[in-house]
Amino acid sequence: MIFALQILYIVLGVGANVLSLLHRQRTGKTLTPVNPRDGLLTMAVYALCMALMHHNIPGIGVAMLLLLLAISYKGVYLHIRANANEYATAGSRWSAIAINSFGVVITAAALAI
Repeated sequence: MIFALQILYIVLGVGANVLSLLHRQRTGKTLTPVNPRDGLLTMAVYALCMALMHHNIPGIGVAMLLLLLAISYKGVYLHIRANANEYATAGSRWSAIAINSFGVVITAAALAI
């Protein structure tokens, strides 16, 4: 079940960053202050670590813990603290917070198992 929820987090994260890239192509501005390419890279690293963790690769839990801390800080805390004017809409800001909060909870659950 946790694995499926982690996949959902990846789909949501990739989707949000792709939408931000498309928005930048149309308007010249991203949906959030996060560079969507950095967001996509983070999601790729997360997917790789998740797959390795699923296959019980030794030490990968440390990488997932580091990702958990990064997502908590950069994906949740910094979006909460950011200036609302840095976002295309209030919805894009709260979506980023919600997606990354979900990622934090799911990653913590995966590490607890």
